[in-house]
Amino acid sequence: MPPSSAGRKRVDIRLRRGGLRKAVPALLGLTLLLVATLSPGRIAKASATFGVASSFGAASTTSTTTLSAKATTPTRTGDLLVATMQVRGTSKLATVTGIVDSAANVWVRAAHITRSGPDDAEIWYAADAAGIAATGQVTVTVSGASTIAMRVLDVFGASATALDVTATAAGKSTAASTGTTAKTTQANEMAIAEIGWNTKVTPSGQSAGYTETAVAQSNVSGSATGE
Repeated sequence: MPPSSAGRKRVDIRLRRGGLRKAVPALLGLTLLLVATLSPGRIAKASATFGVASSFGAASTTSTTTLSAKATTPTRTGDLLVATMQVRGTSKLATVTGIVDSAANVWVRAAHITRSGPDDAEIWYAADAAGIAATGQVTVTVSGASTIAMRVLDVFGASATALDVTATAAGKSTAASTGTTAKTTQANEMAIAEIGWNTKVTPSGQSAGYTETAVAQSNVSGSATGE
């Protein structure tokens, strides 16, 4: 999730199976959003101080229509909350129908992509969010029985109108790329990418400047999915 100069962006990543070095093909979905940042009193210019304060996630252990990720530390009032998730329907395609949290923030879908079969990758966000207590949680609901993996990021320094441009891609490969995005509106934006898969793999080789967050992996037999 690096800062960026104004222009068109892309993100690339490779996958390998478990602890092996051999690259393996998997059904992939990749979503990317570029977040406008804020300096005091200005929306058009980026802040010199922005980043991820904390993150937390969860993965389902059975087929379900809801999954909650519990905050490990309080999120900060006024920050941008970003939720990334991978959904694999157990019998048919299922997509995210909504997100709620214990601080009653309003969540909006930023980007999503479905692939051939029952797989869906999505990014949602809540701008200028109320803080979630360490005992709080974020809950995603999907349209049908699924395995779900999700992660929530607490991003500081973002504009209240944070979303700028997005890009998505899907396919079966050992490597995923969003392709080139539309031109960003300002320099020093933050790029947040979600890559999801329908098996058990280890991501590596992401584009320079990106920091990998902890993997969320659901290992339900016959419906493994992760991000």
